[in-house]
Amino acid sequence: MRVKEIMVHTNVSVNPQNKISDAIQLLRQTKLYGIPVVNSQNVLIGMFTRSNLFDCLLNGIGADDQISGHYIKDVIYFVEDMNFNNLSELNQWLRNARIGQTPVVNPAGEPVGVITQAFIVNFLLDHIENIYNKECSTTEQTIEHGNDLYKINGTRYTIKSIINKSRFIEEIKRLALLAANNSSTVLIIGECGTGKELYAQAIHNASDRWTKPFVNINCAAIPAELAESELFGYEAGSFTGASKHGKPGKFELADKSTIFLDEIGDMPLFLQGKLLRAIQEKEVVRVGGLQPKKIDVRIIAATNKDLLKLSYEGKFRLDLYYRLKVLSLNIPPLRNHPEDIPLLVDYFIKKYSTQIKKQISGITNETLMLLEGHNWPGNTRELENTIQRAVIFCKGDYIKLEDLGMEHDNESPCKIYSLSGIEKEAIFKALEITKGNKQRAAKLLGISRSTLYKKLMD
Repeated sequence: MRVKEIMVHTNVSVNPQNKISDAIQLLRQTKLYGIPVVNSQNVLIGMFTRSNLFDCLLNGIGADDQISGHYIKDVIYFVEDMNFNNLSELNQWLRNARIGQTPVVNPAGEPVGVITQAFIVNFLLDHIENIYNKECSTTEQTIEHGNDLYKINGTRYTIKSIINKSRFIEEIKRLALLAANNSSTVLIIGECGTGKELYAQAIHNASDRWTKPFVNINCAAIPAELAESELFGYEAGSFTGASKHGKPGKFELADKSTIFLDEIGDMPLFLQGKLLRAIQEKEVVRVGGLQPKKIDVRIIAATNKDLLKLSYEGKFRLDLYYRLKVLSLNIPPLRNHPEDIPLLVDYFIKKYSTQIKKQISGITNETLMLLEGHNWPGNTRELENTIQRAVIFCKGDYIKLEDLGMEHDNESPCKIYSLSGIEKEAIFKALEITKGNKQRAAKLLGISRSTLYKKLMD
């Protein structure tokens, strides 16, 4: 951007022989911080600023005295055709400017305007606002990589991440997008490994809350004695070991965003009442607190259990069940849409072959037929683990039957090893490839080193 595009145009000036009263009149008329001082050829030689005026008054110099000797002579100035290459350079000037404005001259050295700090601050703020609005108007469809989303809100999946060919899944994707258009509570029901969290993230990223962090809570993983303070926060000194400043809970942290309550069927019964209040009243009360805090949270819950049955057994509140089930998504098991298996297999082969830098072209027909005929009790997660193991063990261009870790013959249905068995085989193969380097093996498997140690100990 050129200086002439961001300067305040002005044609006022004084010369050293002018009286201080002349400068006072110009300062009042223009509201500028300083007036350019020029010589007889109208070339800039200095600035008479408000600070100079105050010094004159403090030192007893009268309004009828000349400006000469009372103005700043060593002045930084810009030529109107000078370019600022970026906002950073403009910001650098703003930080280093000695006075509140910098004069601008034409190529002949004559003053034609000023750049003021106030004007530049507003200019920078306008640009920041434009950038922010542009970012916020970017929909989740324009984000192609999970890493981009992760940097923004901690998620990796959008509706495009759901790979399918079947009409079953296409209808669920349609319902998920409908759910994203409002803030009603959503209950996602499905067996283990069907991708419930993937759908939850997709709903969040298709909603107008997508720029805010996605808060994920596994209700089964939180100890019962800590669950209340973890979800709803606590006030200072509310229990032994509590922070003296208190701590906000996950619901407060999810304000204006989405909270995902995974394994909601395992939530302690005594907490379900507080959750019901949070949904109904849109407020939470911290442990040890008296005043409720208003929140604006979109709740998505997920379970692999029959909540209605649990409610009849007295293990889940019936009123909470109906509050959660305003909108519901029933994710079918993989065995109910086997036509999606070839697409998923192709995706997982590309994912893991790229990850471990292997050139694998695909899978043999008989191997794919075996996968399509399997029951997949662990659903898509089990299929992914199986393909990951196959990619690691594959020695050729195509994955074959022996790479799967599945027992089979021509007369009986296939039988697959346990997930833990597949994991162990994959771990040992990764350690073999990396010559026992656990850190490289963990990276190869896409897990943390601590997770690798834990699996080796199991």
